Amino acid sequence: MVNSWFRRLRELGVECHTVFPDVRPNTLWKDIGVPLWSKEIAYKYRKFAKSKSENISKHVPANLHDQFRLAKSKGLKITDKCCEALKKKPMWKWDRLHDIAGHFTGVRCSESRARRLAWLQKGALYQAVTHHNLWICNPLAFWTLADVERYLKDNELTVIRPDTASGGSGCVTCLFGNKMQEAAGIPNAMQELKISNPKMHACALDERGYREVLDTLGVPYE
Repeated sequence: MVNSWFRRLRELGVECHTVFPDVRPNTLWKDIGVPLWSKEIAYKYRKFAKSKSENISKHVPANLHDQFRLAKSKGLKITDKCCEALKKKPMWKWDRLHDIAGHFTGVRCSESRARRLAWLQKGALYQAVTHHNLWICNPLAFWTLADVERYLKDNELTVIRPDTASGGSGCVTCLFGNKMQEAAGIPNAMQELKISNPKMHACALDERGYREVLDTLGVPYE
């Protein structure tokens, strides 16, 4: 789908490029840990695991406190840094090389609590002071899924939808949102991967460090 859009845009004279990270997923997760719970909660765990204190942030749900302590006692690596290494850093590098002033993104508030809070705090257009003062514009921030579907239909646009329970895209081994999926009774990313790509599923478990983390914390993956 990306390639087809690139062809259409290039016919209109729009430059299109693909940016790749300096690190690869097959080594990244082994080094920094497994993405679990949510980006915010994984960040809280990473700080907790490094601390000598046993005090857990008040922003961590109480039902995760035992998992935090167990994971720390076993020295498990759980990370919030995947997106930064695989997506953000390559783009920041591209921005610097090409003097890019800002980004338009398609993120929406309805996709996560973190995105809703970001929109409430910063609005749909803001300057990211921590990212070289890059301007960020999120024109679809307040769109619902129904708005997206209506726009696609009205403009006769076709998209290839990932064959997942959520219908969303992303890294196929990402377990952010696993608790919400469990509560909703739908498979998490690793359970879906077992069906769609057993070879990659086995690789993530045995070569990328997933099995120890998921077994220890009782996260299903079959």
